[in-house]
Amino acid sequence: MGHPIAVQGPPHDAYQGQGFAPQQPPAFGVAPQQPAGPPAFGGPPPQQQALAPTEAPPPVLPGPQALRGFIVSFQTNQNGEFWPLKGGRVIVGRAQSVDGLDIPLPDATISSRHATLHVDGIAGTVAVEDTGSTNGTYVNEEHIGLNGRRDLRDGDKVRFGGYTTIVKIVSRV
Repeated sequence: MGHPIAVQGPPHDAYQGQGFAPQQPPAFGVAPQQPAGPPAFGGPPPQQQALAPTEAPPPVLPGPQALRGFIVSFQTNQNGEFWPLKGGRVIVGRAQSVDGLDIPLPDATISSRHATLHVDGIAGTVAVEDTGSTNGTYVNEEHIGLNGRRDLRDGDKVRFGGYTTIVKIVSRV
């Protein structure tokens, strides 16, 4: 095919003393030795010492006021409105009817203090309780009854009177 190419250059001894001496392969059955100090440019990387195993920090547990989910509605805003669900009692009622509402909803079919959401910030559970509303509280279109209570799951549709919301529950990862 072709002719072998002869490479002209200084003998290997010319690189001695300059830190560029070519590495000789180890004899059969002998482990290669790492040079002292940093490797020459292009040389093998230094071996790293194994680090002592360390214990992982303990997981951070959610507190009683941890964010556990959201109530989302697209009824009055096509971009959606949402209200965070943190641990404790969350009072849902008609906007501008009484003070102390956590989720004021702008709908005439909602009672002034329509329902309460019970959010357990540690366990991550959410339940809805009707508080004697006039037009009822519904979970997935099932009436929970006057003063009734129902545990909620992610994606449940909760209707307060004629105002529809969706529950989004945030779980720990």
